[in-house]
Order: sequence, then C-alpha cells, then structure tokens
Amino acid sequence: MKLKALLVAGAVCLASAVTSSAQTVYSANTVGFVNKEIPTGFSMIANPVIATDNSIAALFADASLGWKVFKFDSVQGTFSLFSYGFSGWGSNAQSTDLIPGEGAFVYNPGAPTTITFSGEVTQGAASNITIGQGFSILSSVVAQPGLLQTDLGFPASLGDKVFRFDSATQSYVLHSVGFSGWNQEPDVEVAEAFFVFKATETAWDRNFDPNAAQ
Repeated sequence: MKLKALLVAGAVCLASAVTSSAQTVYSANTVGFVNKEIPTGFSMIANPVIATDNSIAALFADASLGWKVFKFDSVQGTFSLFSYGFSGWGSNAQSTDLIPGEGAFVYNPGAPTTITFSGEVTQGAASNITIGQGFSILSSVVAQPGLLQTDLGFPASLGDKVFRFDSATQSYVLHSVGFSGWNQEPDVEVAEAFFVFKATETAWDRNFDPNAAQ
C-alpha cells in the first residue's frame, strides 16, 4: 500500500483538495492520517478512514480515565455506552466498530486531547451508504471537509434536518431544508459527526474516485 495523501483535520485533508501541492502522490490507494482534537466535554466525532482495527477501543486508544463513547442505534432509537475505566476500555468497546459514515458522541472529562486516525480513505462503491428513515448519527464517508450538499454530495430534500453539535456551547445548531433550500447549509469538518433526520430512507452515493477528483 503506497502513500496516497496526507490527511490532517483542520487543514487540507484529501489529495483532491491539495492538487497544487508538489508532494501529492497518486496510487491505487488513499492512505494517511487525520489529527482530531477531542475537546473537553461532549463532542460528536467520526472515524474518517478505514483503520486496521476500527474498534472503539483501538480508535480511542489514547483515552484516559472517565472517557465515554455513546453510539446511537437508529433502529432502536437508543444509545450504547462504552466507558474507559481503571482497566481501560471494556470488552464491548473492543468488539464494537466505528466505521466511516458513522459517528458517536465522545465525552472527555479532562483537557483537550488529540486523537490520530490512520488508515485508508473510503472510495468506490464502499463510499456509498444508506441513510435510514428517522434520526441517525452520520458523517462523511470520505475524509473530506466542506458544505454537506454542495461539496460532499449529501442527498438533501424538503424537510431534512441536520443537527451539528457545538462543543464550545454544548448545544445543537439546527440546519434544515425548506422550500427555498437550506436555512444555512452545514459546513462540516473532517472526523465530525452530526444528527440527521430524514422522512424516508435515502441513498447517499459518492462513488468516490480520488484520481477523478483532481
């Protein structure tokens, strides 16, 4: 597996977005890393790349005592809790994955901590997901920042609602689609998750090809 791109949250995060860089190297795979700061308190976090081990325990291996991860089950409408105790992450965190396209709440009781996600960028048919009816927690399957519909291809339709969590205020910001379009189109970061409400099940197809995106 060759170097495809260097992904860094908060800066340029995908080879398609850094075509002016002489250091960009194209190959069959897109691999790299994303540094994501986990602030104090609650935040909504996503795993932006396919790691060797996508379990919660492996992705948040640098967690400390008191950390919690809450993963939402859109079918049941309930959260599963994963806690970091004196012995580290529990067995449920070791057996539960968080993959690109999904998201979770993370609670960090201590100082802000930077987590590094490393792995391969999702592309092709694997970059296509189905958004279920009702509420779900999602993220961009492809490790890109940008406007949710304009840049990331989100299939927006009348009545859609997106709830982004503001970690600074510990509250939600509502973005909705009305007859005139978005009240304000969400501008999401790499490794950011968000709540979505859709009235009907919908396909979010990217068919992402990093070489075609140059």
